[in-house]
Amino acid sequence: IKSLLNAELTASWEKGLTYVAEGSITSDEYMQKLWAQILAGEVKRPKSYSLRTLELLKNLSPKEAEYINTASGYLIDDIHLCTNNTFGANVMVRSKMDELGIICGEQMTYRYVTYSNEPRNIIVGGGYTYCLRIHPAEQLQIPINCYQITTVGREIFSLANTDNLKFARGLAKHFDIDGVSKVELFKINKCKNGKYALSTEDLMLYHKDSNDEDELTPVWTF
Repeated sequence: IKSLLNAELTASWEKGLTYVAEGSITSDEYMQKLWAQILAGEVKRPKSYSLRTLELLKNLSPKEAEYINTASGYLIDDIHLCTNNTFGANVMVRSKMDELGIICGEQMTYRYVTYSNEPRNIIVGGGYTYCLRIHPAEQLQIPINCYQITTVGREIFSLANTDNLKFARGLAKHFDIDGVSKVELFKINKCKNGKYALSTEDLMLYHKDSNDEDELTPVWTF
């Protein structure tokens, strides 16, 4: 199956799931390829994944993989799954993550602490997708509803990479409160040397002076 030999298939779950949806490959073929990729990674870097994570991945269905891929777009700093009622992960996604052991405990309110004139960077989305940079004018504690990600969840999400700009915008708006002078949003790009670098364009679409987000135009599209 030539399409299974395409490196793009294993570049992200989203690409592979798109091939499944288009009928290029079957869901079983996709899961076989994903599992082979994981095992190959274990050979190159032993103990990259815990036994619990490997067992979960081995028995994962394509539908569950799709839910995980969706959930990865709502990650904050790779340790929290945002559950804000307006722009966070919905009840079905949260329920599936709880069922799979990817989130732990009950929903909590985490407070992001900022200090006067000290910019704070927050990583948004799985796979280092966006960087939200908050410029506070004073010390603040900004609450956000979320679930904590388990160790298994962090290992699972390292395989997923969902670009959820809508969520990034919603989170930016949430953090753009009184006492914050500016919020910037940057795309994170992976360099050839394996390191990450921020784009030079500010993707911030929300501004305090505007009451209509639909009228806003992105500075940079991709």
